[in-house]
Amino acid sequence: MLVVALTAALIGGCQRDDNHPQAETSAGSAADTRHGGAAGVDPPDVPPAGPPAGPPPAASSPADSPGDSPSDDPGDVARSGLPAFLDAAWPQRADFGFRETDRREQATLGVPWPVLELNAATCATWRAGRPLDEALVSAGEWIYPVGVDDEPRTLLGVRRIGDTWRPVYLGNPQLAASLAAIRRAWADTPDAEPLLVSCTSPRAFFLTVRGQAPESLTPITIAPVFGDEVLSPPSDWLELTPATVTVEQLEAFWAAQDTR
Repeated sequence: MLVVALTAALIGGCQRDDNHPQAETSAGSAADTRHGGAAGVDPPDVPPAGPPAGPPPAASSPADSPGDSPSDDPGDVARSGLPAFLDAAWPQRADFGFRETDRREQATLGVPWPVLELNAATCATWRAGRPLDEALVSAGEWIYPVGVDDEPRTLLGVRRIGDTWRPVYLGNPQLAASLAAIRRAWADTPDAEPLLVSCTSPRAFFLTVRGQAPESLTPITIAPVFGDEVLSPPSDWLELTPATVTVEQLEAFWAAQDTR
């Protein structure tokens, strides 16, 4: 799988996709152990994510600082870090989800997704009938859609490392398309807030929609659980999987893997 290296000053990682390369930093691929997808390369160890932070401002204006400058604002980091990742990826832009007719300067950041995390430990005390929020923690990461003319192309990940935010990867066009479709599907539903949930084991992304009962946890990416058995995305993003169903399957997986 093609990997485009950036400067060592950028610290980071990415969720890999065997069918699409990702521009990433020379420090490796931290988010491989945090998110789902068809990853096949084990990343090096990286510092744990820091405390949750508030939402970044709209990514609409360029920042003056270089992409590797420490910042307390993930929006600033995304804006300043994007050009370096585009430069690295552009010779193979089609593999990163861009069209041959796209121009680099057309690429813009969209509304980011805060990444929440679900694992065996956080689910240990969650019970049906309780808010799923009780089983979710901040992953210390924001994922920014990168698009051209309001059409999704790929994703830029910004992660909290220590006490600063860093741009860590560019890639995963399939997930970018899914996230755009999810937002379109729920745009006209009052009080519905789609949220992105990552799971380390099994490696996958899930969707939960705050404000919709019952609590839900729907696969966005394929999540292998037992042998050939997988949790698969729905054909319609309005078709939500009850959280009790998904958590029960995950708990059986965790018990078999002895990951508690």
